[in-house]
Amino acid sequence: MARHNVTVTVNGEAHSREVDSRLLLVHLIRDELALTGTHIGCDTTHCGACTVLVDGVPTKSCTVLAVQADGAEIGTVEGLAGADGMTALQEGFQQEHGLQCGFCTPGMLMTGTALLAANSNPSEAEIREAISGNLCRCTGYVNIVKAVQYAAAKTAAGAGGGQLMAPRTSAKICGMGHSMKRKEDPRFLQGKGNYIDDFTLPGMLWLDIVRSPIAYGKIVNIDTTKALEIDGVLAVLTGKDLEAYNLHWMPTLMSDTQMVLPTDTVMYQAQEVAGVIATSRYAAADGVAAVEVEYEPMTPVMDPFKALEDDAPVLRTDKEGKEDNRIWHWEAGDKEATDKIFDEADVVVSEKMHVPRIHVASIETCGCLADFNPVEGHLTVYMTTQAPHAIRTVLALVAGHVGLSEEKIRVVSPDIGGGFGGKVPVYPGYVIAIAASVVLGKPVKWIEDRMENLQADSFARDYHMDAQLAADSTGKIRALRIKTLADHGYTDAQAAPSKFPAGLFSICTGSYDLENAYAEVDAVYTNKPPGGVAYRCSFRVTEAVHCMERIVDTLAHKIGKDPATLREENFIPKEAFSVPLAAGLGV
Repeated sequence: MARHNVTVTVNGEAHSREVDSRLLLVHLIRDELALTGTHIGCDTTHCGACTVLVDGVPTKSCTVLAVQADGAEIGTVEGLAGADGMTALQEGFQQEHGLQCGFCTPGMLMTGTALLAANSNPSEAEIREAISGNLCRCTGYVNIVKAVQYAAAKTAAGAGGGQLMAPRTSAKICGMGHSMKRKEDPRFLQGKGNYIDDFTLPGMLWLDIVRSPIAYGKIVNIDTTKALEIDGVLAVLTGKDLEAYNLHWMPTLMSDTQMVLPTDTVMYQAQEVAGVIATSRYAAADGVAAVEVEYEPMTPVMDPFKALEDDAPVLRTDKEGKEDNRIWHWEAGDKEATDKIFDEADVVVSEKMHVPRIHVASIETCGCLADFNPVEGHLTVYMTTQAPHAIRTVLALVAGHVGLSEEKIRVVSPDIGGGFGGKVPVYPGYVIAIAASVVLGKPVKWIEDRMENLQADSFARDYHMDAQLAADSTGKIRALRIKTLADHGYTDAQAAPSKFPAGLFSICTGSYDLENAYAEVDAVYTNKPPGGVAYRCSFRVTEAVHCMERIVDTLAHKIGKDPATLREENFIPKEAFSVPLAAGLGV
């Protein structure tokens, strides 16, 4: 790999480095210059978290080579600070609550800074146009626009060109009519957040993962020869390697099991197949590209209804005695009484709904830094997780038999660049990094890229719901029947504190006074990545509410009554809240 001498001026200070031709500008800034306020969220210029100023122009540094910036003036969030520690724009973000997790904020600030330098009084439309290349998963952009307007007004007032917009509240005041400013905002606004990819330990190695290009098939052979010949590649871990230590399977949070690395069969596209450990992120990626895997493709089962057919192939053959693809069946309510009401009802309406599989798409992807101390036999894992205690328990269940019991494991959860439930589960990459650290005796970091994130983890929902309402001719709702088929992918990895998605039973009757209800749910295996993460509520409340309210609308249209009036007439009266509902479900 050719190397070049590069000189850049970053925040007014000149830096010279000898770099590889392919080194990205964002990695020069973060890894070589240790300015970690600039973040990486997509690798493809879509999210804008990596935005810096190159000769005053907002530039996405994840797709610019360091050699292309030779001789340039570069501005990062660390160079913004004014005399009091924050510029008017940074102050505007704090005053208008223009940030939440803070991960996208540095890129937003650099874009906003360039806009205000070119246009001191931008309109709302001009602000929205300027930040259109910067994504935020938390705020909804309204407060970001207000933050830029705040900065414009303050700057104009300071120059004698307008009236200063007074801060909404003192940072020391809270209570009725006042908001308390978050303590973490100033460091996020100054590029001093502490996210997982910001951690570096002495002697740290990098993990990258070989992933399956097919959704279902046998692994015929894994050839690591060429990968191990690459300079910087130290090891390649396969399922067979982990099997020797009984570390190739792990439990999910729902008491199912999931492969860490497969030994013979891949179950979904982008499944982890092997882990490459190297001295740099670039060498690890080279190693991944050099691993040769021979597959024998099989026909995948993608439709959950077909997965339940008698002639469907049994996917989880690892489970002794498993004869079908049903994960579990659960029901609640009085089926016989409910059916009787439907038989007698004046009006019956039905709706088939599919709440499709979604991805939480937090701007920061998943990752960890595993640090095993062989002298003390203790493990410290820095991890972008929303559930450190649950993670520690699962890790102990995986590795307790090799000496890593729960009291020897410490999980550190730093700042998280958006979670939305996608950072609750235990992903195989975490366990592979830990295994590599234990085997090699050095810290190992794994940071997934956006393509991995969108293909392999953080999925939610995928529920097929068949609902029916029974009512009399006036619109009095009498009973609900609902049958749900939940496509959980190849393992039940949903992140919920209850064994079953309780919202589909306890919330599905909504706020309505029913005589009876009956709900049943079946979960099924398919050749999709694990689903069921706790996006917008772990109990599946969102899906239950959507289902009930949609079918109430259907009933209103069927009988010609205003939907709001129909709801008001069927709400549970306040005096009934202290007694159990006849349906046995609901509030």
